[in-house]
Amino acid sequence: MKKATSDQEETFIQLQAKSVTKRYLGKIQKLLLIRQLFPLITGLQKHRGLSLASKEGDLSFAKEKAQVNLEVSKRLHSLHILTDGDEEDGNVLSLNEEIIPLWHEISDWKGNLMDEFNLHSHLVSILMRHLTALVEQLGFYLSLNSLENRADKEVDSFVLVHLLFGDIPELMEKLAQLRGLATHITVLKRCDTQHKLRIEVLLKDISILKEKFREHSNFIHKHLARDIPSLMTFQVQETQMIKLIHYIKECVLIDTLVDADGHYIFTVASKLIDTQVQIVNEGLDYINHSIYEGFQHWHEEPI
Repeated sequence: MKKATSDQEETFIQLQAKSVTKRYLGKIQKLLLIRQLFPLITGLQKHRGLSLASKEGDLSFAKEKAQVNLEVSKRLHSLHILTDGDEEDGNVLSLNEEIIPLWHEISDWKGNLMDEFNLHSHLVSILMRHLTALVEQLGFYLSLNSLENRADKEVDSFVLVHLLFGDIPELMEKLAQLRGLATHITVLKRCDTQHKLRIEVLLKDISILKEKFREHSNFIHKHLARDIPSLMTFQVQETQMIKLIHYIKECVLIDTLVDADGHYIFTVASKLIDTQVQIVNEGLDYINHSIYEGFQHWHEEPI
């Protein structure tokens, strides 16, 4: 009787170990894909701005554009390898059907520059959508409804996920669009009505997103200052963002000859975006560690 009971327990442990380990590896795979998506998105965003400036005539941006072009291609190939043979992840990312063909179209573009800018933005939005899908597969949800009804620990993780995968990607994209369009105007040396209206809308969006980011980052900083130190870095850099926005308003959105420094705009905006990516990486490290702790905890639980 004892032998039968022992065999049953062993079989139960084996089945449970298989299930728990499979779930753990699945989560780690999703985190790896999410970690790869962020630099791919920022690479596309940077390529968009560099392409606009260099094709408009400022060849000082051309060398960096070529480097970023190579980086984006490498990252797409890496994602293809990571999802090769994985039907679920392959479907989520739709690399062959949607993403890679769009990138090839962008790389070979010979038409209107603003159409190329918009095509970049379309591809970025597709990748953002896939990012959200991967996050939801991990069991995370990007909604702030009924936040006050959640337990403190759940609120912490809930706001963290919204900050990393909601607030930051949105703010990154608006800053990146602003960077590209404002730099483009410095090359053109004039700001037409279409560009001005588009940038004014971006500035309003950035102002709203910045407040959301500040609210959520302050909340998370109280609990995870050691784990995500770059939150403080970005708070310090917020002064640079204010100065950049003021510079664009005063020196770019003008009716006379534009003599602003495009490299200053591009560099400062890029530093702000890079810090946001660093916040995401630190947040992913924290989530990865939490998932690992959960996996280890199962081994130590009594049956």
